[in-house]
Amino acid sequence: SLYYEQKTITPLKDDRGRIIQYGSTGRDITGKIRADEERARLVTILEATTDRVASATLQGRVRYMNRAGERMLGLAEKIDPAKINLPDFAPEWARTRLRDEGIPAAIRNGVWSGETAFIDRSGRELPVSQVILAHRAPTGEVEYLSTIARDISDRRAQIVALEYQSTHDPLTGLPNRALFFDRLSYALVSARRE
Repeated sequence: SLYYEQKTITPLKDDRGRIIQYGSTGRDITGKIRADEERARLVTILEATTDRVASATLQGRVRYMNRAGERMLGLAEKIDPAKINLPDFAPEWARTRLRDEGIPAAIRNGVWSGETAFIDRSGRELPVSQVILAHRAPTGEVEYLSTIARDISDRRAQIVALEYQSTHDPLTGLPNRALFFDRLSYALVSARRE
C-alpha cells in the first residue's frame, strides 16, 4: 500500500543569510490522492454511458453533464455546463410534471423516477425514462439534484407498432374486429351516460 505525503522544505539561514540547514514538514495526502483516483474512475464511467447523466442546482442550472447528455440534447461539444438550463430543454408538460411531481418527490424522498421528455436543438421531442436524486448538504438542506435519463423512443415506437398490429389487419391495414369491439363498447358506454 502506497503512502503519499506532501513535503514542504524550508531553508534555515544564519545571521548573514547563508543557508545552514533545511527544515522539513510533511502532511499525509494519501486519502486525497485515492479520492481523486476514484473520482477519475467514476467520471470515466459516466462519460462512457449512453444515458444522460447530469447534476444541477434546484433552479435547473447545470453543474455537470456527460457527453451522452450533450448529444441527447443536440448540444455542441465542449459547451460550458453553467450556460445550460435544463427546463429550457423540456416540453411544457414535462416541465410541469417535474416541477409539480418529480422534484418535490425527490426532495421529500431522496429519489423520484418516471417518464418525461426533452426537446433537442432540432425541436424533436425525445421521450425518456428519468431518475432524479436529491443530494443533501451536511446541514440536511438539499444542495443539488442529479438525474439519469434514458432515451426510450425506440420502446415507445415498438409499443405504438404493437398497438396498431393488435387493432388492424396485417394484410389490408384496415381496422379489425378488436378495434371495432373496442370502439363499440366505448360508444355504448357514452350512449348510456347520455
